[in-house]
Amino acid sequence: MNDCGDSTVLRACFEELVATWPAPSLYTRMSALDAVFAFRLLLGRNPAQGAELTQLVECCDHITLREFLASVLASEEFSRQPRFIPPHHLLMAELTEFRFWFDTTDTEMGVKMAFSLYEPETIDFFRRVVRPGMTCWDIGAQTGFFTCLFCALAGESGRVVSYRSSSWSSMNTGFAAAQI
Repeated sequence: MNDCGDSTVLRACFEELVATWPAPSLYTRMSALDAVFAFRLLLGRNPAQGAELTQLVECCDHITLREFLASVLASEEFSRQPRFIPPHHLLMAELTEFRFWFDTTDTEMGVKMAFSLYEPETIDFFRRVVRPGMTCWDIGAQTGFFTCLFCALAGESGRVVSYRSSSWSSMNTGFAAAQI
């Protein structure tokens, strides 16, 4: 195979790979390359070098691609992965305590918040500590996520003070969804 250092040669390498590599079949033994691609696509990472990679290569000898994909899709790790969501949409997430509007382009916060992947330890802490009737402060409110959480936890008898140094339109819709 060619040296795949520059983009022209890299393209030729990929063309050679695609031309010679058979299409995957769900019912035949999987190839190690199919398994690595499935890891990257479904789990968003490469298999860890060492035991995980060794186990992955060894299982290629005795399971089908369908069986492998089923095991990945049923894994705890996959269940925590945010799914693909097209960007540039404003969607509402139904969380345990409140509804929350989020921008699908905001994959670092909004999408993670919608799938309960954003700061889970912090959220669990507030669920244990904040009680009805308490006063909570959300300084640096950003999207208003914690403001909504505080409102739901402190209840109608509580008070939530939220401050954000600059305005953001989605913050207001988040507040409206929490019925503050």
